[in-house]
Amino acid sequence: VGVVLLTMLVFVETRIPDPALTLRLYKNRLFRAINLVAAPVYMGFFSLIFLLPVFLQKVGDHAPFITGLTVSGQAIGVVLASQLGGRWLYPRVGPRPLLIFGCVATMVSSLWFATIDETTALPAITAMTFVRGFFMGFVFIAIQTACYAQISLPDMGRATSLFNTQRQAAVAVGVAIVATVLSALVFSLDAPTDGGAPTAERVDAFQMAFLVSAALFALATAASFFVHNEDAAGTMAKPKPKATQAST
Repeated sequence: VGVVLLTMLVFVETRIPDPALTLRLYKNRLFRAINLVAAPVYMGFFSLIFLLPVFLQKVGDHAPFITGLTVSGQAIGVVLASQLGGRWLYPRVGPRPLLIFGCVATMVSSLWFATIDETTALPAITAMTFVRGFFMGFVFIAIQTACYAQISLPDMGRATSLFNTQRQAAVAVGVAIVATVLSALVFSLDAPTDGGAPTAERVDAFQMAFLVSAALFALATAASFFVHNEDAAGTMAKPKPKATQAST
């Protein structure tokens, strides 16, 4: 039903003069490429944000407050890398290198979570979330800066609506994918009722879901090669002209 309705949406929105979603904006190469990267990025990013707290509370049996403190490192990493990437790196190297590097590094750091179990120390998990968030900051700054580089001012509101709609859909799909994998591998996420240690099957199920979450960044990395720096030249620092010596 969803596929049919989505097809109908595209059919209608591309044929009416005042659509709710201005799909014609996808004709712009840069906007299309950035959205192509952003979809698996947000799928992978938020799918782990969904998985990790559930793992810590159901497998590690940690309180929600402790869980929140443990995963807080990711937000700190995003903020720090966004400042570094926005002020220094993006103006010099452009979106494409940042996206490729950031997606690969985030994928590798996300694979790290497939090794954790109920015995992993919480400070180690916090450090892992910080590293992942730090690399994600480069991806976010490249996406958000380059996305609207070639969008005209009258279309800015429409482009923002389209990007945000796709982002929210990607988040939902990413969470649905890892939740489906998790549900298929374990019947219950409830903590053991006998007071014993969590079952190995439950840990294995989460580790497989973490692997799937990380794999989504492989798609984002491949999509990053469709982004061209020259399309986003207006958002980058212009090279300074070489000084010429005065003739005598």
